[in-house]
Amino acid sequence: AEVDSKQATAAAAAERAWRNGELERLDKRINDADDRGQLERAGALRAYRVALRDMPAQSADARDWKRPADPGA
Repeated sequence: AEVDSKQATAAAAAERAWRNGELERLDKRINDADDRGQLERAGALRAYRVALRDMPAQSADARDWKRPADPGA
């Protein structure tokens, strides 16, 4: 049971780290789109950022979060 708890904690931490990394990278991507006049792309990236920020509202357990689709992927 202790191993399961440690694995769950590690999995939740990994999901949070992925989300935080995505949020950090998004500002540059949004700014690049804005600078190039790509308003539709910038809007899609902003919507993605909102979805990332809303992930914790899905569940208290980060392992249950559903990742939003990256519009630039």
